[in-house]
Amino acid sequence: MEYEPKLSLQDAGTLLGISRQAVHKRLKKKNIKSHQSGRTGFLTHNLAKQLFGLQFQKKKVAVQHIKGGVGKTTTSDYVGDCTSIMGAKVLKVDADFQMNLSIRHGISNDKANQVPVLIDLIHGNGSIEESIIPFSEGVDILPSRFENATIDSALTEKNLDLSTLFHKIFAPIEKNYDLIIIDCPAMLGKLVTAISLYVDMVVCPLNPEEYSIQGLETLKTELRNIEHNYGRAVEHKTYLNKFENNTILSNATVSTTITTEINQGHGYDVVVRSSQEIANALAERKTLFNYVKKSGVRDDFLNLTKKIVDFDKLLQQTETS
Repeated sequence: MEYEPKLSLQDAGTLLGISRQAVHKRLKKKNIKSHQSGRTGFLTHNLAKQLFGLQFQKKKVAVQHIKGGVGKTTTSDYVGDCTSIMGAKVLKVDADFQMNLSIRHGISNDKANQVPVLIDLIHGNGSIEESIIPFSEGVDILPSRFENATIDSALTEKNLDLSTLFHKIFAPIEKNYDLIIIDCPAMLGKLVTAISLYVDMVVCPLNPEEYSIQGLETLKTELRNIEHNYGRAVEHKTYLNKFENNTILSNATVSTTITTEINQGHGYDVVVRSSQEIANALAERKTLFNYVKKSGVRDDFLNLTKKIVDFDKLLQQTETS
């Protein structure tokens, strides 16, 4: 399986706010030779790091929703890929016992058996350094196994402090990554609480349908409970995912919900459209960022990632320093 997230020079120009010709001039000035796919030039992580020269503010993000099928795994996967082709070093963490993030990276349960996963680390078996599988220039992954379904029981049995659990587990490797992004299971419980207490921000994909909206409200209630019980506010951001203009509820309830979230500082004014391209890429065990052809939904995820990592602010700081 070829897995190497790519950034076309056209997309690089869009991120920088300059023309493709100007991108070529910058590459030449920095003595960077881009890769080629046919007639299309592109960058991978190491070249993008040289071009952009960004000093990332280290960030930990959890992607959560209590309803399945809303796009948590795709968001974790694509935001991780996008951040890597902006020059950041990324760790994707699969915290879901269903292993969707691991499987789409070609990691089977048998292969995951060869390294410690979260349940093992909680039991003190193995080190997190042993857990991490290098995957591409800018992306590593900590996979999952079905045994992760027992994490809540283990946390209850051991009576572990949820507020410090993952800070202790991830401390040895945090310095190695600009972004740690965690794909969470579609549930509430001690595991998800511990993750919420570890990360800087929770991102919640919102689909234009009733149960997704109800799930968002339940998740927000749980985040308020965490704040009350642990004295720590958990920032959350919502964005509209799998959107189609003709979707039922799209004009009224969904618009009201996302507008309210944005007005309260809890939403991104980014819409990720529904696209068959995602399913097609998944069928080939790839992501949209393995390709360099023009794609509207890929542009959507680039825009979402820019918001999550504060790309424009980082770029401004770089260009004025």
